[in-house]
Amino acid sequence: MQKDCHYYGTYYMATQAGFNHEEAEKIAWAAQSVDEMDHDVVRKLRDNAVELEKNKDKSKKNETLKKEYTELYYNVVTVHDFIFYLFQKEWTRQDSLLQMSKQIESVWSVFHFLPANITDNELKLKDRSPELKTVKIEGYDTDFAEKKYKKDLKLVCKPSSKLANQIFQFVLDFVKSNSTPESGFSDEVLFSIGIFMHVIADTWSHQDFCGSCNMHVNRGAIVESGNRTSFEPNWGEIGLGKIAWLNSKWFEYTGKDTPFRCFSAIWTGHGTSGSFPDIPGKKYTYIPDYSNSSITVDNPDRFRKAFAQMYYIMKALYEKNEYEISSNVDIPDFVENAGKICFTDGDEKDRCELWNTFLEKKLKEYDKNNENCNSKVFLIRAYEYRKFALEKIAKEIINDPDYYKDVETLTIKELMSSKFEEALNALGTVTQYLSENGLVKVQDSLGNNLDKLGEKLDESMFKLLDQLSVKGDVWDKFSHEISLQNFKLMKTGSSF
Repeated sequence: MQKDCHYYGTYYMATQAGFNHEEAEKIAWAAQSVDEMDHDVVRKLRDNAVELEKNKDKSKKNETLKKEYTELYYNVVTVHDFIFYLFQKEWTRQDSLLQMSKQIESVWSVFHFLPANITDNELKLKDRSPELKTVKIEGYDTDFAEKKYKKDLKLVCKPSSKLANQIFQFVLDFVKSNSTPESGFSDEVLFSIGIFMHVIADTWSHQDFCGSCNMHVNRGAIVESGNRTSFEPNWGEIGLGKIAWLNSKWFEYTGKDTPFRCFSAIWTGHGTSGSFPDIPGKKYTYIPDYSNSSITVDNPDRFRKAFAQMYYIMKALYEKNEYEISSNVDIPDFVENAGKICFTDGDEKDRCELWNTFLEKKLKEYDKNNENCNSKVFLIRAYEYRKFALEKIAKEIINDPDYYKDVETLTIKELMSSKFEEALNALGTVTQYLSENGLVKVQDSLGNNLDKLGEKLDESMFKLLDQLSVKGDVWDKFSHEISLQNFKLMKTGSSF
C-alpha cells in the first residue's frame, strides 16, 4: 500500500477502534514512517542527535558519539532505497550474494512482505527444477539456485499467517506491560501498533510476492483489460552493480544463466509488477512465474478486508483483549463507505486528497520530522519488532536459528560507513552524466523513475561506470577492469 492507506486509512481505522485523535495520529505516523526510514534518513537523524549531544558536552568525540548512538538507537532501517544498493560493494562471490539477500530480507520480509510459510500445494507450483539446475557458475554449489528458490518460496507473503498472529501477541504483551488507565498509551505503544498496522496492511496488498531477491519467485505478468504488461527491469542494474548487468548481457548473448542475474536486488518484492498491488482501485490478473495458476486480483476487495482486519486488531489492542487474526472478517459499514470514496486507481496524490476530504481535513499532512513524534523512539520499537520477527522467521520458517545472526552488525557497519556519503555523491554524478548525454530523463535527485535507456547504452555504459568508480569509489578499480574484460569476452562469445 501507499501513503493514502498507510497514513490516512490507518488513522481512520484507529479512530474507529477507540483511539483519540492524538493517539491515532501517532499510530498513522508510525505506519507511514515504515516506508520512510531509509539509510539516508536514519543517518541524518543520528547525526543530528550527535550534534545536539556535542553541544551539551564539548569533550565528547564525534566518532565515539556516532558509534554509541548508532548501536543504541540507529541500527535499523525499515526500508531500502536505490542508494542502499548503489553503495553495496560488488557482489562477485556466492557468499556475498547470500549476504546481500539476508540484508534485503531483514527489511523487506520483516516490514513489507511478511512470510506465511505456505505449502507448495497452496502455491500451485510448477516444476522449475530443470531450469534452476542451469543457474550456476563454475566453482559454486551446483544446487545453489534450487536451495535459494525453495527457501524464498517459504517467504512468500500471505495475509493472516501464523507469524502475523505471533506478532500480534508480541505487540499485545507490550501494550499490556506499557500502558495503564491512568497514563494512557505511551509513544512506544502507539508506534509499535503503527508499525504492526503497516505490516498487516501490506500482507494483503503484497501477497504472492516475497521480500527476498529472486527472479523465479517475484517475476510475473499483469493482465488488465485483456492487455498483458510486464515490468521487466530494463537498465536498472546500473545502480545495482556491474555484475548483475554483465550477467544479464551474458545471458542475452549466450543463453547461459548465473546466480548474479537471477538473484540481483532488482527482483525484490513486487517491483516487476509495478505499483499495481498498491493501488486500491485496481482489478487485474497476476500470473506468477512459480505457479501453474493465474491469480485474480480484486484490490478493492483485498483493501476492504485489510482495513477490516486492521480495525479488529487495533480494537483488540485498544481494549487489551486476545484476538485471532483470520482472513474471514466481516466488513464494517464504515470500511465499505470509506472504500467507495477512497479506493480508486488515481495517482497517490489524488488518493491522499480524497482521504483528506473524507476525514474533513482533521489529519495534517505526513511529515517524517513531526515534532510530536520521536523518531528515536520509533526506531527503537522498529528494532525490537525486527528482532522478534527475524528470530521467528529464522527458527520456524527457514529452520536455521542462526540464519540472520550477523544482520544487525552489518547494518551498523552500513550506517557508519563513509562510503555512503560517497555513494550519494556518485549518484549525483550518474544522474547528471545521463542527463547531459541525453541517455535518460532524470525525474528526481535520487534516481527514481528513470526512463528507459534502451539500446543507447553500450560503451556509454562504461563511461558511466568510470564516473561511479572514480567519483564515488563505490567499486574498486580491479573489479572495474575485470568487468570490462568480461564484457569484451562476451562480445566474442568466449567464456569467463
